[in-house]
Parts: sequence; structure tokens; C-alpha cells
Amino acid sequence: TANIEYAYRGQTHRLEAQLGVIADGGAATAARTVDYDQCAVTARVVSERPHNNIAYERFTRHGPLALLPDANGWALVWTTTPDRARSLCEREPASFLADLQLEFGSRVGAFTAVDGRASYPLRLRRTLDESAGHTVLIGNAAQTLHPVAGQGFNLGLRDAWELAEQAATSGRGVSLGSREWLQQYFARRNIDRRGGIGMTHALVQLFSNDLLPLRLARGTGLALLGCIPPLKNFLIRRMTFGARG
Repeated sequence: TANIEYAYRGQTHRLEAQLGVIADGGAATAARTVDYDQCAVTARVVSERPHNNIAYERFTRHGPLALLPDANGWALVWTTTPDRARSLCEREPASFLADLQLEFGSRVGAFTAVDGRASYPLRLRRTLDESAGHTVLIGNAAQTLHPVAGQGFNLGLRDAWELAEQAATSGRGVSLGSREWLQQYFARRNIDRRGGIGMTHALVQLFSNDLLPLRLARGTGLALLGCIPPLKNFLIRRMTFGARG
């Protein structure tokens, strides 16, 4: 069994479970770490036009810029250099919004307000597929990805789905969370995890580089996606459902 100790409302609690799932926070001990020398500036912004539950991602010379629907505004994830991220967080709101408008364009109208600005460094981190038994890392605890294309979130959802499915279909007499049981889980997740991590890393290299050949290649690639619906739909399925898509 897993022996779990946690703090809640200032008190320490202990419990035992067949399986302890760690799903929050970056990997404590990573088998692989890549520093992208980039930072993500996060904030909540408001624009003139409603989001209508549509998310946007623009690829700029500094890195991707994403706007995600959030109540009556947007959750902003703006990838840029560390120095520029620091400047964006420190400047006056009007100056920040002017830069955002210049970078994103007028698709959602003028940006009118911003709050909650913060920045954090971007790294790729992945843990080893191993466990002491009855404990497993999933989602952001197992792999921390660059935010490009939102693949870290999708990969985490598929981790949780696969784990829940294996637990639900385990027969009687099966030791939930045993080393053998966890190795089956890791084997089922391995292809999808490697593919998601590899694709995200490749997208970072392609869309965070301002070299002319790469600019031409990504422009051509995005244009082809828009012109070939079956290819676009295949990519969307693969990015959403992973190897199962």
C-alpha cells in the first residue's frame, strides 16, 4: 500500500491507499531536462469582442502567443525571451496592452484591461517510467512541457484516462499499484508520451526560431494545413487523443 502524509488547514493527516497518484507540480527528479531559454508571461486580459469559446494561438518571432477563453476575458500565455518577459511584467498596463495588440493583431478587437501578470521559465522535464510501487506520477508531475499547442494539458488528461481505465478493468486478485501493474500502465502510455513530448519539442524548435528557412517552412506548412482538411483533421485528432486518435 501507499502511505500518504499531507497537510490540510494547518493539520497533518495520514492515510493508506492501494495507489497514490501524484499529478500536481513539476517533476521533482527528472531523467531529462531541456532549458528553452524562454519564459511564459501569463495574465488575464479583456478585449472589446467576446471570445465565443474560441481559443487562438499566434506564432511570433519570439515564440507562440495563446489566448484562451476565460469567463468574460482571456487567459494569456505569451512566450518570449527572459529579458522581455521581465520587462512585460514590470511596465505600465497601457504599454503592456499596446505591445500585446501589436503582437496579436485586431482579431478580437482592442485589448482594454490586464491583471495578474506573472512569468515563469520554460523547460522540458520528464521522469523515468519507474515507481517504488503503489505510487505513480501522471500529468505535469510526470512530464512538464512547453505550452506550445497546449500538449502538456492533453497529455495529462490521457495519462489520467489510461490510469483510470486500467484500474476499472483490473480483475479480481490483481494487486492495484503493484510494480507489475504499474509496468503495464507505463507500457501502455510509453508511445503516446514519447510522441507528445517529441512533437512539442519539435514545435518549439520550429516556431521559436526566426531564421528565414524556418519561417518559410512553417508558413508553408500552416498554409497546407488550411488547404487540406483531412490532414488538418488528422493532426487535430492526434494532438487531442494521442496515439489512439
